[in-house]
Amino acid sequence: MRSNWKTPFFYYKLKKKNSFKKNDKQTVYKVKDRNYRIFKFMANRRFEIYNGKKYKNVIVRRRMVGLTLGDLSHTRVRVHHLRRKREKMRAKKKKEELKKLGKVKIVDKEKIAAARRKRKSRK
Repeated sequence: MRSNWKTPFFYYKLKKKNSFKKNDKQTVYKVKDRNYRIFKFMANRRFEIYNGKKYKNVIVRRRMVGLTLGDLSHTRVRVHHLRRKREKMRAKKKKEELKKLGKVKIVDKEKIAAARRKRKSRK
């Protein structure tokens, strides 16, 4: 975290070099340094921010002024525990394969519900 008494970190040669024009929204600025502070002149611009592995495409908006570019491109990968999901998908694939082979009969849900109603009415 940069202390408050220092000026916000920004490489001003980037501003001169790329010349942020008022109506130039198509230019994509590639940035590797994630410490850059976002200023008003950077609003409505496209940036490709390097997160250590790849460049993430970000459009800077007015409400983002004051943040750093690092706040917009996360470096850590979220861990999703997908074991249950995978098992469900595998079971679904097996059913589809069996349907293709003709080993599983396709039954309407309405017929099953009607049969259950008949059983209940007998009791």
